[in-house]
Amino acid sequence: MRFVVGPLHLGHQFSFWSDQSKKGICACGEILGTAKSFNRAIQLVHDLKPVNDVVNVALKHLSPNGAASLEKLNQKLEAGHLWYKALSSSQIDILQYHGRSIAVGRQTPRHPDPNGPPGELVCILSLGQHTGGPGGALYVSSLNMIIPFPPGTFIFLRGGELLHEILSWAEGQRYSITHFTHQ
Repeated sequence: MRFVVGPLHLGHQFSFWSDQSKKGICACGEILGTAKSFNRAIQLVHDLKPVNDVVNVALKHLSPNGAASLEKLNQKLEAGHLWYKALSSSQIDILQYHGRSIAVGRQTPRHPDPNGPPGELVCILSLGQHTGGPGGALYVSSLNMIIPFPPGTFIFLRGGELLHEILSWAEGQRYSITHFTHQ
């Protein structure tokens, strides 16, 4: 897996940690890599702070149990991994979720989120200036529901339980940031 740093890359993910084939978690390559890659990763997370604040507050209101579960997981990670504690307790990354996927111009095909914990809410933020056609709407095929998804909109859904996709748009660039936690 390649992680996002610096310019946004299509469909790549950014997280402070990665699972090395069930051998345990470790800091991702951008944290363990060069000072330059570390600085870019930290700058990206710093720039996302306003988004993180909104996502955390919304999660606490929409799913208090989910937020509490993520908080317990964060505490467990901090207790077992000093590098994780240094990054999270220093307010470098205050997001409750553990991963972000940043996509540019991507029309996501129908899928469930296969690695999310059961009942977990995934948060997707739509950005850009896309218009026309269905306009990048979210189609939840499990419910046969089309949800308008204009730029600046957050949607929380149980992505592991519901088949969903992003519908096409006619013009403009679409960006999205998906916030998730994997089991």
